[in-house]
Amino acid sequence: MSSGDQSLEDFLLKERQKHTHATGELNGLIFSIARACKIIAKNIAMGERLEQMRGQSKARQQTQDIMIETLLNSGRIYGMIFSTSNQPLFPDEDVKAGKYLVLVDPLEGSGDLEVNTSAGTVFSIVRKNDEQNPLADKFCRLSSEQVCAGYVIYGPVTMLVITVGDGTHGFTLDPTIGEFLLTHPSLLIPEAADNFAINSANSRFWSPAVKRYVDECIAGDSGSRGREFSMRWIDSLVCETHRILVRGGVFMNPMDGVASHSGQAKLHYHANPISMLIEQAGGWASNGISKISDAVPSEIDQQIGLIFGSREEVSRIEEYHQETVDKYDAPLFGDRGLFRD
Repeated sequence: MSSGDQSLEDFLLKERQKHTHATGELNGLIFSIARACKIIAKNIAMGERLEQMRGQSKARQQTQDIMIETLLNSGRIYGMIFSTSNQPLFPDEDVKAGKYLVLVDPLEGSGDLEVNTSAGTVFSIVRKNDEQNPLADKFCRLSSEQVCAGYVIYGPVTMLVITVGDGTHGFTLDPTIGEFLLTHPSLLIPEAADNFAINSANSRFWSPAVKRYVDECIAGDSGSRGREFSMRWIDSLVCETHRILVRGGVFMNPMDGVASHSGQAKLHYHANPISMLIEQAGGWASNGISKISDAVPSEIDQQIGLIFGSREEVSRIEEYHQETVDKYDAPLFGDRGLFRD
């Protein structure tokens, strides 16, 4: 990383110049989110602060507090809402409200912070509307209404990955100058993939289509796909998204089996922002049947299946859902299958 790298500020100023009507308010909001995430990254990296953050709930609450202190009364937002509470927050009455709503998962993947794995902050930005809906419903929006989506991953290096509708771009935090610098411009996901990510512990919930896809991948070059695949799983949506954006692949968190099955993606806090990032990088995001961007929101805490990554692979999985409706008999493994029911 050199001093010649383009800063986040320079990048957003160039993006703003493409839109003559832009006021700079969105840029200022993105800067504020980046500033909050710098503080979070520093806290996670500091051993004594990490000791105070032991436990998933404490870590997420501390991160949420930092986001509130940085954003709520900044004059740049109309309101914000967190996946951890689903309770809308609005600026103080004496503070000028902005025109944007921010939806945030403050620390996705925080459950494994104690063992020093990566976690991240996921955010989605939409313009407020003037419809007379209940407060929470103001945040229930279509994926296509997003004006910006992104995440910050707190790993060996801290990276901000965003899209404002013109490609997906990665910025690495240079701790020596405290700036996010453009290091991964115009990320592109390969159309095909040779790896997939899925939580095999949930195989009893998988639909026949997902079982078929996984079996074919595991069969490798001796199976119908005719090539080797590798299986990966990191219990963090941010980490999985980052790996796919940088290396390619397909991620599956299907909403199969019983409707009450936990662990699915939340439409507004996860699926919407991730799908925008993936699609702007040339990939595909689906619930297994149709595009995430076509999903109609019904409630703020709505859950949805989430399958994303290389276009070829996601398209194949959608086709399998259309073809393999009732039952899939796994000829490869039978009763001894790795993922038997």
